[in-house]
Amino acid sequence: MSLSSKTDTKKPIKCYFSAAERSEIETFAAAENKAISCWIRDTVLHKKIKKGRTVFTSAVEAASRKYSGIPRIHMEAIVSSVIVSIHDSTQSEN
Repeated sequence: MSLSSKTDTKKPIKCYFSAAERSEIETFAAAENKAISCWIRDTVLHKKIKKGRTVFTSAVEAASRKYSGIPRIHMEAIVSSVIVSIHDSTQSEN
């Protein structure tokens, strides 16, 4: 699915990456067998990050099914710690 129609004229957007960033992008694009520009476009326009309470609830349910011997209150604390850690690791350090 594309946001642009066949009659839309595409215009370039300049974006600069370090050598390490470019290498990482090339790796991601190659893993999906896509050109870099296509991978960036698809990632920016079509990959939605789930947010909200349902993400936490679903994660607790999944973990509880996998590890049934852990009390739910402890499982919630574990899942919460993991989510916070992942969130913190994805935030830029500006």
